[in-house]
Amino acid sequence: TEFPGVLKDQDFATDADVTDDLGAHPDAVKVTMPAGSLMIARGDLWHRGGANRSDTARCLVTPQYCAGWLRPLESMLLSVPPERAAALPERVRELLGYSIHPPFMGYSDGMHPQRVLP
Repeated sequence: TEFPGVLKDQDFATDADVTDDLGAHPDAVKVTMPAGSLMIARGDLWHRGGANRSDTARCLVTPQYCAGWLRPLESMLLSVPPERAAALPERVRELLGYSIHPPFMGYSDGMHPQRVLP
């Protein structure tokens, strides 16, 4: 379900912020699926998980890939040591963040980030 404005002042929304009433957000789409289902969405989709109203834990796997102009949830650039990243294929380095998005997103000290690799 999409809830524009739920994240305010860098605070995370709580279960109290989740409602089944979409009246305030007429363009929002609530997605309900049976257990074991898979939802795939673009990285620029504003989204929020609904409250888990069951007595069991809910598992969520979120492999992250974001367009160059979006800031990722976790910095893949910093999670792979530069020595290891240097040995990877160029496309993999780009997906890790060793890339730029024109005109100015992703530069490091005014240079392409791949120039900092050993």
